[in-house]
Amino acid sequence: MQLNSRNKGFSILEVMIAVAVIGALGAGIYRLQLADLSATQQITVKQLMMQSATSLASQIYTNLNYCATNNTMRLSGCTATSGANNYTETVYTDNNSIGVDCSANSCSDSQFAQFLLYQWKSGFGSMPVSNVKGIVCRDTSMTIPTTGNNGGCNGSGGLVIKMVWQSHIEAAESAAIGDNNFILLPLANR
Repeated sequence: MQLNSRNKGFSILEVMIAVAVIGALGAGIYRLQLADLSATQQITVKQLMMQSATSLASQIYTNLNYCATNNTMRLSGCTATSGANNYTETVYTDNNSIGVDCSANSCSDSQFAQFLLYQWKSGFGSMPVSNVKGIVCRDTSMTIPTTGNNGGCNGSGGLVIKMVWQSHIEAAESAAIGDNNFILLPLANR
């Protein structure tokens, strides 16, 4: 019995089609892995930013120099008896330089607030993203901050810690999980 030459193996066309199908599947898997990596990085960065904001909030609460402006809402023991708040900033660049080093010197409430804010902002350089900006301001509108709007604070209401940053791969992250590179953390009155 003689074999037909057509039945001896795969043709070059069949091999090329198989390679193209495998290549397309590989490219699809690669894109999924990149999207997953981007989402994981974004979540990790957001957790770091939230940790930074809650750490600042804890330091503010620990020191009795943050008080409500309303006398009926102010807790006893607040040292700012007038309700004046030492932490209110108006632009991102407030407290970017150190006034008095309160780790080595005695400080007033306002100097200590400035020192805490300076330390907080100094930590932005070690974050895994660029152009990190933060502000502690009064805001009733809870406007989403951008890197250009100085937090978008309206100057009334309670204190809010706002952070915003620009991702290294912002376009890819925005496409994958949306533009959510900000933190809004309202501080409770005391």
